[in-house]
Amino acid sequence: MFIKIHYAKIIKILIITFFVILSISFFSTEVSAEVIEADLTSSIEIQGLEKDFIEDGFKGNEEFSGNEITDTELDEFENYVVDTDDYSESETSGLSVVTENEDVYDEEAESSVTIQPEHSESDVLDETYSIESQITDLDILTADAEQNNEADALYNKIKRSGYVSERWNLARQFKDLYPSDSRVQEVIDFAATSMLNYGVSLHQAGNLSSAISCYDRVILEETVSRSIVDQAKKYKELAKAGTILESPTNLYNKIKRSGYVSERWNLAQQFKDLYPSDSRVQEVIDFAATSMLNYGVSLHQAGKYDQAVNCYNIILSENSIASKTRVDVEKYKTFALNNEKIVKVIYLDPGHGGSDPGANYYGIREADLNLKVSHMVKDGLVKLGYKVLMSRTSDTYIDYLDRAIDANAKNPDLFVSIHHNAAPNWPNATGIETYYYQYHPNWPPKINQEMHNDPSRIQKSASLATDIQNALINATGAVNRGVQRNTFLVLRETKMPAALIELGFMSNYSELQKLLNRSYQRVLANAIVKGIHNQFIE
Repeated sequence: MFIKIHYAKIIKILIITFFVILSISFFSTEVSAEVIEADLTSSIEIQGLEKDFIEDGFKGNEEFSGNEITDTELDEFENYVVDTDDYSESETSGLSVVTENEDVYDEEAESSVTIQPEHSESDVLDETYSIESQITDLDILTADAEQNNEADALYNKIKRSGYVSERWNLARQFKDLYPSDSRVQEVIDFAATSMLNYGVSLHQAGNLSSAISCYDRVILEETVSRSIVDQAKKYKELAKAGTILESPTNLYNKIKRSGYVSERWNLAQQFKDLYPSDSRVQEVIDFAATSMLNYGVSLHQAGKYDQAVNCYNIILSENSIASKTRVDVEKYKTFALNNEKIVKVIYLDPGHGGSDPGANYYGIREADLNLKVSHMVKDGLVKLGYKVLMSRTSDTYIDYLDRAIDANAKNPDLFVSIHHNAAPNWPNATGIETYYYQYHPNWPPKINQEMHNDPSRIQKSASLATDIQNALINATGAVNRGVQRNTFLVLRETKMPAALIELGFMSNYSELQKLLNRSYQRVLANAIVKGIHNQFIE
């Protein structure tokens, strides 16, 4: 037989014993001190009496020094002295009759002192109660410590268990034994998830009755989190209907292979409902939404506006679609509701203007050149069916942030800012360059925290900048300074894909002469139109 050693109880007994011994020792020490003090007092009194007696005897002898003492008197005197040695403490005190009565009374009072402990009976009871209180507190602490140790052991056992049923039973036991423990919800959900996953594996294998049994356990346990219970209910309904679950990978591949828009959409929704924690959920939802959007746009452009609206509504009913996709769909839906075909909207931003001339060389203001080329670009885009918006149409000053705010409010498909370059310290600098956004920690966005560094926006911005730069170099033969990145405000604060063009160096006199040529301006404008249009050619 093995004996279980309760260390906590042993420690408790030792502490109790310590307090009792300490109290007894303290009490005994006080009593002993009083007794010793009383003994010393009595001894001193007896010695004093003997001294007084002897001195009185000497005095008597002196008185009778001239007289003869009889043998009888001497014997009585000697017997009287010897007998005093045999007297008790109280009796010895009585010998003080040879002194004055008042002195006798005082000595008797001192010699007959009653020993009283310093603490009264109530004080002792208080000390006893205090010890009992400490023992009670210790009992509580010991019980709590034992319970915590047992709870920890059971918690770890649940986490280590490799069996679904054992996890389930131990978790419920944990809940019953330690209902106030902060880990109850954790272990219940842990066990419920294990039970649910096991049910799913049975479900996928076609063992529907056993799967339903697993689902019921999860559903009927009141403390399981609602999301897990809801998932179990979905699986149970499918199992009751005789539907075999496909594995996440099989269902994912089925979505990717499907050639039908509606089938892709329905399978993607099923994937999301059945496997909400799968890392591929967002991917299949976006894939199906893009398919549905493209189909809706094709109906839209064919003049089938009602059918297009239905497609757009299906997409908008899904809460998890990307925010940019939602914006586009809402815009297309507005066109369809007005029986209008989809029109791409381009926002042109002629740089500088008004009190801000930009670069200024040989009496030529950059702001004026920017506006002339921008009007030419607008004319070319309109001829291709685009709707064009502009930040300014005349020589007016507009704050750069206000340009971004206006563009975001009008939600165009693309944003293009048109500029001319300058390098005062390098008068021979020449060529064309195009920029798209580069995040810089020293220049955080003010109004575009959500979309400034959105991967899709960055990718489309890079594509836009590349198409425009290539078209410009091919059309002009200018020095190719390449596609570059910067954190210019209008690139940082706009939500849509954006590019900023530097069409040539005004600080280079010979290049400035070309930039002032209307025919060359037309070449530049047409190249920009081509680069923009390439973004929408399928």
